[in-house]
Amino acid sequence: MPTLRTFISVNLTDDALAALAGLSDALAERWPPRAVRWVRPRNIHLTLRFLGATDPDLVPALGAGLDAAASAASPFMLRLEGLGTFPDLRRPRVIWVGLQDPQERLVPLKEAVDRMVRPLGWEGEDRSFRPHLTLGRVRDGARPPAGEWMRQPPECSFEVGALHLMESRLRPRGAEYATLHSAPLGGRREL
Repeated sequence: MPTLRTFISVNLTDDALAALAGLSDALAERWPPRAVRWVRPRNIHLTLRFLGATDPDLVPALGAGLDAAASAASPFMLRLEGLGTFPDLRRPRVIWVGLQDPQERLVPLKEAVDRMVRPLGWEGEDRSFRPHLTLGRVRDGARPPAGEWMRQPPECSFEVGALHLMESRLRPRGAEYATLHSAPLGGRREL
């Protein structure tokens, strides 16, 4: 049976996506054409856990687990903060926007997701969680533009109101995402 390529995410509000689209456009003007594969604004999300190859039979259990993890948390706010690159500014591979979590609720939510997926067959992650929103991926061999190209993201906060089990379908023009299950935080049902 074919597997699904899945991840668990927090999706952004329309206002946050619009703010990030404007930032991406401003950054793209500084980079040479085709040096960066910019993420389509509607695809920008906060990945809490990449699951990868997933047996479709596990989707109901993942959904039930997300419902339980989400019902134990209440909605909270995150704020866009800072622009960065992985692995570093001299050799950027990924351009990202950081997040500030004033109420310190994101890491416990991520930990609840990690605890939920372990009994379903996923191992713990080796790297520490660095919440970020990917704006673009620098193509092999591309160099950052000369001079100052980094910018601060616009002031923007958004509510984390649900967890989403997403399927990623890789296409020649980029990934397409489909929601397999949504779990509202605090058990509210207004998605």
